Amino acid sequence: MERIEKKFPSHGERVKVSAAGLVDLQCDAMRDMVVNQSAGHCQSNRAKKFAMEVVNRGGGTMSGIHLMCGYSFRTVWPVSPDVIAEVAHGDCLLVGGGSVAPGGTVSFNYTSYVRYDKTLLAATCDGGGGGSS
Repeated sequence: MERIEKKFPSHGERVKVSAAGLVDLQCDAMRDMVVNQSAGHCQSNRAKKFAMEVVNRGGGTMSGIHLMCGYSFRTVWPVSPDVIAEVAHGDCLLVGGGSVAPGGTVSFNYTSYVRYDKTLLAATCDGGGGGSS
């Protein structure tokens, strides 16, 4: 079956269209994984508690999700390494490299004297939405 690549002008999304006219939205891990972090709420010890949310807004499963987490991610109270673990300076791995389903969310809180601006470093599209990043 021949595939023809097209662009939707209204959204700029790349899609693959089969010869039969079936649309297959391309997975773009850097676009589809969304990282949100609260401004932080002061605690009695003057540290701040931050709420984190990482959402898969794509159509396919994602895995190997790495977040930038400052030079050395340290918290007042430990965060479960099953949720997020520092694997190198500035590189934290989410859910042990496991997958997050389409529409899935990984949420956690951390308390620190420093706000770690977490952004997506890398993720892998496992399937469902086409291609990989």
